[in-house]
Amino acid sequence: MIGSGSLGKFKLMLDKNTKRAATSVRILCDAAADFGIGRDRCLESTGITEAELYATDTLITLGRETRVIENFIAALPGVSGLGVEIGKRYHLNAFGIWGFAILTSPTLPAAKLKSLLCPARTDNVTVS
Repeated sequence: MIGSGSLGKFKLMLDKNTKRAATSVRILCDAAADFGIGRDRCLESTGITEAELYATDTLITLGRETRVIENFIAALPGVSGLGVEIGKRYHLNAFGIWGFAILTSPTLPAAKLKSLLCPARTDNVTVS
């Protein structure tokens, strides 16, 4: 059982000012091109540049990432199944060492436990 102290990590992950690697935004912007949407449309009003998407040290806030998602959805009104389509593009290696820990788990229950007990995905999340 997870103690209540562990839940604080999850609350931090939901704070719109929490900084994360640009991996998710990069995956979404790459997918947008397949739907005929320019990266500039997805990045509109976020302050994120295309160059930043591919820099290994770029950190973006969850709020900005959410704005990219909103832009993507707004550019494709009435299209269903976008979440599934984008989700197919994610692989555990997109989540760095956290994903590797889950991937190397011997069983599904062990993977679930690691996903909850491992420290926040420090390659994708920073707490300041």
